[in-house]
Amino acid sequence: PLFLVSNLLLINQFPDLEPDRESGRYHIPIMIGRKRSSYLYGAIALSAYFWVVLAWAGGLLPGAALIALIPFPLALVTIKGVLRYAEEMDRLLPFLGKNVLYTLLTPLLLGIGLLVAA
Repeated sequence: PLFLVSNLLLINQFPDLEPDRESGRYHIPIMIGRKRSSYLYGAIALSAYFWVVLAWAGGLLPGAALIALIPFPLALVTIKGVLRYAEEMDRLLPFLGKNVLYTLLTPLLLGIGLLVAA
């Protein structure tokens, strides 16, 4: 959940970048721009799923926990959209919703997998 929630906060800063800058706020998209932040977003999103697989491969998670990977295709679609539309807020907004969806589904499914395996 750490990676997913971090990304939720990161991507939600994109639409308000200019007003945030004008009001003196200072966050990652202001520091490095939306485009570079979109690459960071992609790396963090992929890391969330990588760690699930790594924890399973290392024996830290049961096989049933791999159902947490079900939202991975949605994450890939979202990453692609964020990379493509980082500077076009009207086109980016639907991907903000998709981000929320896989951010909620992934830990929910992980929890279900852990309960099933218990």
